[in-house]
Amino acid sequence: MGEEKRKTVGILVAVYIASIAAGLIRPSLALLMKLGLGASVIAVSSMTSGFMAGRASLSLVAGLLGDLSPEKRRLFTLLPMLTAAVVVYAATVLGSAYGIILAMVFWGAMAGLTWPTAQTLITDVAKGRPGTVLSLYFATGTLGVATGNFLFGVLPYSYRAIAEAGVLLLALSSLLLWISSAGIEVRVKRRMKLGEIKSRLDRRVMWILYSAFTAGFMTGLLREYFYVYVYQEYHLSKSNLGGLLAVASLAALVLGLAVGPLSDRVGIPKTLLATMGLGVIATFLLGLDHLYTITATGYILALASGRAVLPLTRNAGLLGVGRGGSTMVGLANTVSNLGNMTSPLVAGALYSSSVEIMGITGDSLTYIIACIMLLLSLIMYVAIFQVKRETVNS
Repeated sequence: MGEEKRKTVGILVAVYIASIAAGLIRPSLALLMKLGLGASVIAVSSMTSGFMAGRASLSLVAGLLGDLSPEKRRLFTLLPMLTAAVVVYAATVLGSAYGIILAMVFWGAMAGLTWPTAQTLITDVAKGRPGTVLSLYFATGTLGVATGNFLFGVLPYSYRAIAEAGVLLLALSSLLLWISSAGIEVRVKRRMKLGEIKSRLDRRVMWILYSAFTAGFMTGLLREYFYVYVYQEYHLSKSNLGGLLAVASLAALVLGLAVGPLSDRVGIPKTLLATMGLGVIATFLLGLDHLYTITATGYILALASGRAVLPLTRNAGLLGVGRGGSTMVGLANTVSNLGNMTSPLVAGALYSSSVEIMGITGDSLTYIIACIMLLLSLIMYVAIFQVKRETVNS
C-alpha cells in the first residue's frame, strides 16, 4: 500500500473509531439524563443543540484558518478531541445534568475544529474523484455510528459505563488522526485573503448552504430528541432502540456511498435534489405519529437522506462554485450545525406544549416543519438551476 493510501485509510479508521464513540456516548447520555437524572425532554434535547452550537461556532474558524494558514491546520487533529474526551468523561462520572449539557457544548466546539479539517486533509491526500472520496469519508462515519448503536443495544452495562467506554475510543481516534495526517501537503499552496474568500459566495452557494441548514434541521431531530420520543411513545427496550438506530445507520451508509459517484457523474445539484426529496417523504412519515412502523420507516429514510446530503454540501463547498477550499467546507459545516442546534430546541418546546395543528400534535409537529423547509429547498432549486439554466461544475 502506497503512502497516500495509508494516510487515507488511517484518516478513515480515525473517523470510524470516533463515530463508534459517538454512537455509544450520545444515546447513553440521553437516556442517563432522562432515566437516571430525571431531566426534562427539553433538557435532553438541549444536548443536541448544545453540541451543534459548539460545533457551529468553531467550524467556520477551522475553515478560515485552513485557508489563511494551511500549514497549521494539523494542530486541530489532536488536542481538541483529546481535551473533549477528558471533559465528557468528567461530566459522565460526576453525573450532573447541567455538567453533561456543558460537556456536549465543549465536545461540539472541539469537533468543529477537528472534522472540517479532516475533510480537507483527506481530499488533499487522496487521489480520485472528490465526490467519491468525501462520500466514503461520511459513509465511514455512518458505519461507525451504526456499530456504536449496535454495541449500545447489546452491551450488558449501564448507560454510564457505555458512555465512558465511548470516551476512551474518542481519545484513541484523535491520536490516530494526528499520526495519519503527518506529511500531508496542502493542495493549494497560496494563502487566500479574506476578500477572496468572501467573493466565492453567490446565489448557487447560498442554495447549497440553505440545503445544508435544512438537512441539519432534519437530522437534529434524529438524535437525543428522537431517542426519548420513541422510548416514551412506544416503550422500546434498550436493545430494540439500538437495533433501530443501527439499521437506520446502515441504510444511511448505503445511500452515502452511492451519492458520491453519482454526483461525480450527474453533478452536485441534481444529486442533492434527489436526496432532499427523500427527506421530504421521510419527515412527512415522521409527522404521522402514533404508529411505530411508519415512525421507524420515516426515521430510516430521514437519517439516510440527512447523511447523504453532508458529503454533497461539503463537495460543493470545495469544488462546485469556485475555489473556496477549507472556508467553504467550514461554512457548510457551520450552517448544517446551526440547523442541528435549532430543531431540538423547537422540538423540545413543542413536545412539552399542548399545541395541535390539523390533528398534528406537538411531539411530531417539528417533523412537519422540517418537511416544509425541505420542500422550499426544492422550489429554490427550480428557481435557481432550472429557470436560469445554470449548473454547478462537479
